[in-house]
Amino acid sequence: TGIVVNNTIINLKPTITTFAMNNRLKAQVGVDITIDASEKTKFYLYPVIEAKYSLFDDILIPYAGIKGELKQNTFKSLSLDNEFSLSNVQLKNEHNALNVYVGFKGTLTKRIGFNASASFSNHKNKALFVTDTVYAKGRNEFRVIYDTMNITTIEGSLSYQMTEKLKIDAIGRFYSYNARNNAYAWNLPQINVIIRGSYNLYDKF
Repeated sequence: TGIVVNNTIINLKPTITTFAMNNRLKAQVGVDITIDASEKTKFYLYPVIEAKYSLFDDILIPYAGIKGELKQNTFKSLSLDNEFSLSNVQLKNEHNALNVYVGFKGTLTKRIGFNASASFSNHKNKALFVTDTVYAKGRNEFRVIYDTMNITTIEGSLSYQMTEKLKIDAIGRFYSYNARNNAYAWNLPQINVIIRGSYNLYDKF
């Protein structure tokens, strides 16, 4: 036996990109047409707007944009967020209605780059993890509830690249949550630190 949930998402994202001021200014405008074919078929329209401007030969690039998306929640994605979540959860796709962001990126040296940004986003059906007292039976397990919330994110990152072989990124994020129906954003991280790297063994591997 098993649990089967029909959950199909179809995206169509037509965009227009234009350059100006000797290619220093890049602007992109479009729309993300999303079909959510789960329990009931729903249609969403998200803006796709971004502008960036190159200063000092790409040493500093300020940028700003507006976007949105529909994030598919699955048993696997919820377990990656919290491996102690119960399996008998109701799956709802997360509707990120609006995400407004601004930041700047650039290079410190030939091999070191940086990025700093801040964003404000509105989420519907954001998954929260609360301690379960019914099915867990004394085990440390969590059930999933959903809420609408605003999330403010501040992010900074440094990247190091040695020729085309090795690249290492260090990313730090700070989150501030404002939930509509819950006093807290239960078991969501306030600080997130990511270290990742990639190494090119051969030209095509």
